[in-house]
Amino acid sequence: MIYIVKALSHILSWMPVCFLKLICDVFGCIIYHALPARRTVALRNLHHCFPQKTEAQRVSIFKEHCRRLVEMALSVIILPTISEKRAKSMFEAPDEATLKKAADIQRNGAAITLTPHFTLSELVNAAPIHFPTLKNKASVIFRPLNDPKLNEWVTNSRSRFGVELLSRRNGYNQALRRLEEGNVVGILFDQNAAGKGSMIHFFNR
Repeated sequence: MIYIVKALSHILSWMPVCFLKLICDVFGCIIYHALPARRTVALRNLHHCFPQKTEAQRVSIFKEHCRRLVEMALSVIILPTISEKRAKSMFEAPDEATLKKAADIQRNGAAITLTPHFTLSELVNAAPIHFPTLKNKASVIFRPLNDPKLNEWVTNSRSRFGVELLSRRNGYNQALRRLEEGNVVGILFDQNAAGKGSMIHFFNR
């Protein structure tokens, strides 16, 4: 399994962006049509979030979501082998105000960053590409995989740009130490924390 993933990673990391976009379009369309239950739930949620939009506009949003879902899956596979130079050219750079805010946060000491668990949240691990002040100064809590070899490969690949990964099974004490040292710790909002999380309002729901 691990060898197949590695081979696919090398192939996709060299593939032209236009082909990657085509993959997202094709598989996004398949997801939209092949998962009617997911589509029903998504459109119902979008109706609550955007009652002012037409049904066609909400369908368009969900179709874009399906494409982005595939894009997220590709980013997970590509990140381990893509060169930093190509990654920097492919991933959209934040605006100057955002870059300045990130630099100010790092200069002011310890900070906790909260990232919603939406598509492309995987790119948090590549943040130092555009936020160099975070390199070797940021840690992210993650959920380890059950397959030891695959977990080792994913952990090494996710940290290759200078972000430390802390297992959510035993990494919280480490996270507290990182904060005491004045570093940044990132937490990813999950859709389901198995009853151990906190409920928050989202679009007034």
